[in-house]
Amino acid sequence: MKIVILSLLLSVVFALDVSIDLVSKSPLAFNFTVSNNGETDETFLQWGTPFEGVWDDMFDIRDEQFNRLTYAGMLVRRGDVPIDSEYVTIPAGGMRTVIVDLGVNYEFTSTGKYMVRVNLPQYSGLVYTPDDNQVEVFQLDTVPERRPVGAPQGFTNCNAAQQNQVNSAVTTSISSCSRAISCLNSGCDTLYRTWFGVYSDANWNHVNNVVFRAVHARLNNYDIEAYCNPSGCGSNVYGYVYPTDTTFTVYLCGLFWSVPNERVNTIIHEMSHFNSLGRTQDYAYGEPNCRSLATSNPNNACRNADNICYFASKV
Repeated sequence: MKIVILSLLLSVVFALDVSIDLVSKSPLAFNFTVSNNGETDETFLQWGTPFEGVWDDMFDIRDEQFNRLTYAGMLVRRGDVPIDSEYVTIPAGGMRTVIVDLGVNYEFTSTGKYMVRVNLPQYSGLVYTPDDNQVEVFQLDTVPERRPVGAPQGFTNCNAAQQNQVNSAVTTSISSCSRAISCLNSGCDTLYRTWFGVYSDANWNHVNNVVFRAVHARLNNYDIEAYCNPSGCGSNVYGYVYPTDTTFTVYLCGLFWSVPNERVNTIIHEMSHFNSLGRTQDYAYGEPNCRSLATSNPNNACRNADNICYFASKV
């Protein structure tokens, strides 16, 4: 088993120590360790870290040509407000470790040398600043097998009421995407700036022609592939997808059913994640954070799934 020890400390005053210890070549199992070198207990939010599961693109993995590997793991829409169970406390002088399997979450397509480092998302509760000294190199001699994803059966594990709720959300999602496209082509400058920031031709084209048109076409021309209440759901999750999944299956979790007014947002959010549709990421969650993202980083806002769905909901 290949072990990567990532000591992610809880404050900028502490040093970050990253090392890789190759034990065997398969599976690509890693130890992800958070260490508290301070004198008091520290608590951090586990969003965007392996402590909640691999629910985002958390690692930067490159081949010998420096091409970045495609992330094939889950992209999750969480609730806006963290719950108590989503926090982790490390006692003074202590550490916590969780095992991560990169082989099932990244598309390794050939043997050879690879470079890896941590790439925690911006909303992560851990402070981490990578530098060149924290890039590690390992030799891959066997291409790992990834788990199959997708459930191309229409509805999976959904009762009649849930099917009706999903179909209703999809119908409204189609209309919302259509209105968003019309709005983008007729003006709505203030609304655009609110959710996507300062205008640029490239960003407008991405939002209009890449994201909304692709999501609209998929929802309008194909039946939804929906998996209700899969085992991968967390207690504070609307839903998730696998961005490389060619069946376009959307996995729907507890918050999707308990917060009806977010169902349409969830459908648009998750559909926009698919690489062959919008290829959006999760840079920020919730309306306040998404409006701030539009001001601070318009490029990311135009590629953030929540910004996309919030814009559509306001048209």
